[in-house]
Amino acid sequence: MSEQNKAAFRRMLHEVIAGGNLELIDELVMPDFVNYVYRSSGEIMKIVGSEAFRAAQAQMQTIFSNVTMEEFQMIAEGDHLVAHYRMRGVHIGAFLGVAATGKTIHMDGMTIVRFVDGKFAERRGVIDTIPLYKQLGIAP
Repeated sequence: MSEQNKAAFRRMLHEVIAGGNLELIDELVMPDFVNYVYRSSGEIMKIVGSEAFRAAQAQMQTIFSNVTMEEFQMIAEGDHLVAHYRMRGVHIGAFLGVAATGKTIHMDGMTIVRFVDGKFAERRGVIDTIPLYKQLGIAP
């Protein structure tokens, strides 16, 4: 089960987030998927449902292009997976009140995913947004 969950997580990173294959969400995500994203600014975003997750990913494609995902570490046990990763991309659309800059950015994240029947059921991710704010020139 752990290896299957690692494979599903890699597919999410590389095929959905970096590759833009939003149709794959149906295969990887439970319909009632709950996604919590904790930003270092203190903001907590909650996205409920696979369709809302698909919409959020579609929006991200309008904000960042040439996205790549790098895995640093992944640990899976039973129905849970913990991972540390980095996203890189080019800022091409308005984000956090900042118009497109054309800058190459990166941000690190750590996530815990709970799987049900090999699909994402719940995710709690922490995104280190302070370096991103600095890269975009809006550091607090």
